[in-house]
Amino acid sequence: MAQFVRVVITILKDLFLYIVMLFLDDIRVKGLYIDYNNKESLPGIQRFVYKHIQNLDKTIECLERAGACIRAKSQFC
Repeated sequence: MAQFVRVVITILKDLFLYIVMLFLDDIRVKGLYIDYNNKESLPGIQRFVYKHIQNLDKTIECLERAGACIRAKSQFC
């Protein structure tokens, strides 16, 4: 467990505590605390949903660059 935490913190150091948090053997992408007054970024997509999707993308991109693997069962969004 400690090894997992050290490796993930190293991989996600730029996003750690700002966008992602670790809990045991899971990586949690934080949701946003504001809803931008329900404004839309794209037609039909509210800005806070769009920002959260961008945060998910940043997290997955960092993991892919490091060569990390995510089991299909663990890819819950």
